[in-house]
Amino acid sequence: MRKNAYAGIILFIVLAFHLAWLGGIWITGASENLPKLLTAGGLSILAFLAIALTPDAKFEKIGNGINWLTNNQKAFLGLFTLVMLVFGILYASQQRVWPFDEEENFGASRLIAEQGLDVFFTRYGQNNYLANRHPPLIFIVNGLIMSVFGSSLTTMRIVTLLFGIGALAASYFLAADLYGNKIAVLTVLSLLTYPLMIRESTAGLLDVQATLFFVLSLYFARKLAEEPSWKNGVVLGISLGLGLLTKYMVMFIIPLLFLLFIFQKNKRALVFPGLLSLLVAGALFLLWTWYGSQIGVRVPTVAGFSPSDLFEPKQVLESGPSQSGPVIEDFDISPGSFLTSEWGRGFLMNSLITRLPSAVGAYTLPLILLGVFVVLRQKRASDLFLVVWVGLVSILLILTLPDHRYFMVVFPAVAMISARWLETQSDAELGRLTLMLFVCQIGALYIFVDWKRAAELFTGL
Repeated sequence: MRKNAYAGIILFIVLAFHLAWLGGIWITGASENLPKLLTAGGLSILAFLAIALTPDAKFEKIGNGINWLTNNQKAFLGLFTLVMLVFGILYASQQRVWPFDEEENFGASRLIAEQGLDVFFTRYGQNNYLANRHPPLIFIVNGLIMSVFGSSLTTMRIVTLLFGIGALAASYFLAADLYGNKIAVLTVLSLLTYPLMIRESTAGLLDVQATLFFVLSLYFARKLAEEPSWKNGVVLGISLGLGLLTKYMVMFIIPLLFLLFIFQKNKRALVFPGLLSLLVAGALFLLWTWYGSQIGVRVPTVAGFSPSDLFEPKQVLESGPSQSGPVIEDFDISPGSFLTSEWGRGFLMNSLITRLPSAVGAYTLPLILLGVFVVLRQKRASDLFLVVWVGLVSILLILTLPDHRYFMVVFPAVAMISARWLETQSDAELGRLTLMLFVCQIGALYIFVDWKRAAELFTGL
């Protein structure tokens, strides 16, 4: 009886966090669409009552289904892929266009599809969005696929959806390597309840692709640590190199890899394969940096240094009717700048206090906190790895680029932390919580499908 009461309290707290989030949106004026907020809140309350009053036997079937999927890896991977494809394509067709970023991404990708790579790279250096902020890999992938299937926004979003499925699959295999198949299944289920994970997987952005290569690199790094070899070093290097060509912020994985290797017992055996992986990744990145310097691209400057400084830049001439000459600006990332400027503090607070809880779903926060308690109490080596992953990368982001979307690279670790607590629940309670989380997720996605932020909570501190 006590266990059922405890589970009921957790279920109620999940609902309370969700309703508090909806209320916060209305009170702060972030959205003026009150009917939508009331609809999402009302349906969540009805769902909670139905779930709370339904006998345990019904939810044991869901828990048993999760256990069956734990023991049938191919069935689980196939099922979540099918669900993501069906729901993802539907949501991609309805989701509003993300202003600026998605528009710029689509324009760059469409340029490749309609005019070719030569024109794309010729104009690269004259577009500040590309020239000093983004490497070219995903634009090339999008553009080449769009040249075959049509240069539409839907096509680009479906390409992103495939990367999103890949990020979930990579998270599954990394979690299985760390904890086993049960945690791996629960990790994917947790990620599927994060609104930003679904929204980004169905939009033409770059963060879910960066997440894929970030998680893949961690997975291959662990394989290298377990079995030091030249082959594993090259595979890790290629994965890391592709990540750096996807988004520059993937470089934040390097300190994490260093810590992973330095605490291995076989450090000496890891030295040469580890250096090889960095050489392969570095060669891919520097090849782009060199070529970029020839077409007017400058890699962002961090703490006064840009890899582009290693090469002699060329002057970029006007190459399009809408251009007015060379547009090469230095994108300088000064560590701590978001803490020292008024605008930066406002941006940081909005990111951490409003956008990040919305990104993972406010209703998931109780489970994340419970997972943290389990992790800190049991203190497995894998648990320490998750804590360092989340802590180190988050600190680096806060000091440099604290956009909430960049935090997606730690979402798989956060999901594993939640999964650590979910694993301790009975089949019936696991079924109840899983269903309630997905109900809240549907409400959140319903709000976000045409989301337009009407106001910011923090405008400057």
